[in-house]
Amino acid sequence: MIIEMIITFLALISGEVMLNTEELNVQVVDSTIEHQIKQQQNGWIAYSLPAAPGTPSMCCWNQGQQAVCDLNKENNSFGSSSDNPKTDQVHYLVQLKNRQTQRVIPVGDHCKVKADGIELNWLAEVKGQQSVAWLKAVTHLNNDGDENSVLYALSLHTDPLAADALFDLAKENHEEYSQQAVFWLGHKKGDALPYFKKLLKALPAGDTRRAINMGLNHQYNQNNNSQAAQMLHDIAENDADSEQQKDAIFWLGQGHKDESKRLLQLLDKYQNNSNLSEQLVFSLSQLHNDINQQVLLNIIKGNYPKTVKKQAIFWITQSDDSEAQEQLMELL
Repeated sequence: MIIEMIITFLALISGEVMLNTEELNVQVVDSTIEHQIKQQQNGWIAYSLPAAPGTPSMCCWNQGQQAVCDLNKENNSFGSSSDNPKTDQVHYLVQLKNRQTQRVIPVGDHCKVKADGIELNWLAEVKGQQSVAWLKAVTHLNNDGDENSVLYALSLHTDPLAADALFDLAKENHEEYSQQAVFWLGHKKGDALPYFKKLLKALPAGDTRRAINMGLNHQYNQNNNSQAAQMLHDIAENDADSEQQKDAIFWLGQGHKDESKRLLQLLDKYQNNSNLSEQLVFSLSQLHNDINQQVLLNIIKGNYPKTVKKQAIFWITQSDDSEAQEQLMELL
């Protein structure tokens, strides 16, 4: 089965980059990840796990463009685009140096991969739980590896323990990886919100806790999760940390949903709070052009403090909407 899977993988990527056995020398190894690292010490190992249904094929990126994953070169970043072909498997390519993990590159079935002269030891019996435990441990290591790619790799696992691992790493509030753990937790489908609720209670005010807002925004706008929207609204209105509130208000203005009604309700409530009202007017100015300018004009016409109206005037003058600017001149 594993050999058939590797042949399928090689056939898929060879169709795009004409790989051959001289470029990618695969040796199937019946070994756990930890044992193989102890035995091999240096070089590359790989293993495959099922992808969640509907997962876009991930690959390497360079300057905003999808690029060949050349294992002989440093790649700038890893990721996927929503319009990429869907992948059935996630293939984890792992570089080792002195028994330390240097890179973890997750690629999909349709990724272009090149590996001139490299022998790749393909692990035949890796299970999802084993991979999750190993990647979580690698995140804690103080080495020259790219922890962000490790967290991305964790987020691609279908095993429920992956969300547990990302939650644990986020809860540690570690300056090197916890924010990224929150970020990738927000990209998981279906199981992020219960963890975000726990993190809101567990984490102190600061960057890691504020990163939850971005995760909720992703769940709201990318996954159409109405519960995530409600959580973000509750934070914007009621959170005890004003910086957390401001950040939630910011994200409400960045999505494709029309949040003008909710933001205006918050502006009515906090119009005398200069810290929040300024952020609210800014977020209203970030809504779609067919909405935001009229909303700002209505603020100027409405019963709001001068400081709020000045903010609305400022953002209208910063726009390229000549009709709104003409209406503003008539009001002034």
